[in-house]
Amino acid sequence: MAAPAEPNYLSFFTDKGEVLCQEDVREADEIGLDVDGTLISSSYDTVALETVKILFGAFTGMTINEGPLKEALFKIKGVGGFANHWDATYALFMGLMSGLDEVVLKEIIERIESSEVKTLIDLSRIIRRTECKMDELFEGVRDVVDYVDERGLISVDEAFDRLYKNREKRNLLMKLKEVISYPGGPEKSILSRTFEELYYGGKKFRELYGLAPQLKMSTGLFEEEKLILRSDVTKFLKRKFGNKIGLLSGKRREAARSILGPLFGSFFNDRACFFLEDCEGRSKPDPKLLQLVLEALPSHSLVAYVGDSVEDLLLVQRLSRDDVVFVGVYGDSLLPTECVRLFVEKGANAILPSVNDLKVLFG
Repeated sequence: MAAPAEPNYLSFFTDKGEVLCQEDVREADEIGLDVDGTLISSSYDTVALETVKILFGAFTGMTINEGPLKEALFKIKGVGGFANHWDATYALFMGLMSGLDEVVLKEIIERIESSEVKTLIDLSRIIRRTECKMDELFEGVRDVVDYVDERGLISVDEAFDRLYKNREKRNLLMKLKEVISYPGGPEKSILSRTFEELYYGGKKFRELYGLAPQLKMSTGLFEEEKLILRSDVTKFLKRKFGNKIGLLSGKRREAARSILGPLFGSFFNDRACFFLEDCEGRSKPDPKLLQLVLEALPSHSLVAYVGDSVEDLLLVQRLSRDDVVFVGVYGDSLLPTECVRLFVEKGANAILPSVNDLKVLFG
């Protein structure tokens, strides 16, 4: 599929940075909003990076530099198939492990297979420190980054099929996949269990999943998330769009309400709010999710869907409707400058430094 032609933008600046927009975007009479990284500051990227560091340390006894991981995570998310942060975490972790020497990787797998390893605590009892070169580890990550595409998780394993075809390392990596039991939820997988415990904290994790926490964290990183949307912008958007404000989030309803609570029943059209529990196993960029929001909102001439990721952009583009445009927000990105470049390259209709700049865009 050919890349969209680069749009012609109007350009101006707010106190947060540059705004780029096409003129027709300002005619929108209905709006849909993403949550993480758009309405609230998201901790998902931080949790993904921390999960990778914890898992890699548990399997190898080594610590890893976050800098290259952060850039790799941005690039993985930039292909558009990793709305599920568990999948992005898997891609990073497996990329690192693929950078290990084949003999070393085999030794790790054999040691694990000879023991009853089901948790991080089990791993800590049997793993010895591994010696390897950092540049080789990150070469493994770069190989994965170069291969993955908007098919997401499928493309990660396909990368190993291509990179290590007819080699023992490919079989070892698939054994490692079995060890971490991914894909799978926290009840099954060490990866998703570590991620969720970091995100929710021990107490909340136990409430949600009925599992004993493995990490010494009473509170989770989600408690550090804060509302980005200012009250004056909320009032402005409510005056402009009335009951034509919808929401689409991959977050659990309860977690979103803990931060957005006061906006429910007064700001959003409650019929047009969809969360993880409402999506029936679907995830962005499946256009049927955005269709749910549109069907729940009143009639419109033009809808602006506001999000912070390539998955959000593809959600709009795959809907293939002339009456829906995409507004990208870049201020909470891991790499804001690169995020702007990516939005331009992929044909976003407008690009803002903050959701609060909707007041400027539509004012």
